[in-house]
Amino acid sequence: MQIIEALSTNSDLVNLFAFGIQGEHYTLNANGVVTNRRGGYNMNPRFAGNNFLLRQHEGMCESMLYFSANNWHAATRMAQTFLISPYAGFQILDLGYVNVRANGETTDEAPPMTLDELFAGLNALSEEVYDRIRNFDLETADFSSITNEQVTARNLSIYIQHVIQPELAANPYIQAFTLVRYVNSPAAQYRAFFERMFQIPVGD
Repeated sequence: MQIIEALSTNSDLVNLFAFGIQGEHYTLNANGVVTNRRGGYNMNPRFAGNNFLLRQHEGMCESMLYFSANNWHAATRMAQTFLISPYAGFQILDLGYVNVRANGETTDEAPPMTLDELFAGLNALSEEVYDRIRNFDLETADFSSITNEQVTARNLSIYIQHVIQPELAANPYIQAFTLVRYVNSPAAQYRAFFERMFQIPVGD
């Protein structure tokens, strides 16, 4: 428990765990931002403890930069709301075609679809993926789409990570739901809701 408490409250420990030793594993630029990470220390800062205590570092998204300066007021306000639910009060609105960019255009890969069509497509897709995972057979599974020569193992985990996940990322229903560049997508609607609720910028 002492370790958990320290990773939640001790900024020196959190930053040591996240970045290593200053001068050996990283340097600070004139603005106090962690740069030039080196020396073989590769901890992902997101897993180093309380992210609100992190130094700013290269590679932070806009929202992480916002939180990284000991912004306890915003953290407390956000956490209190999250005790209820981060989605409390959020409602997906049917604003017409969901996969429309801000300039009004759609993509060839994702023809215009309504919200009902989107959810019907997602439901069918989830059932298909569930069946593929449930009925996985190593002898008949198709791994031919894997182009990374370093991935030599063949099992269900590899199949999900290197076959199914890339397919889902390129799926028009997934894109129409998750890409914030589509102004009416559920993801774009939730980002606007989140920023309005917490006055916190959220990156793409």
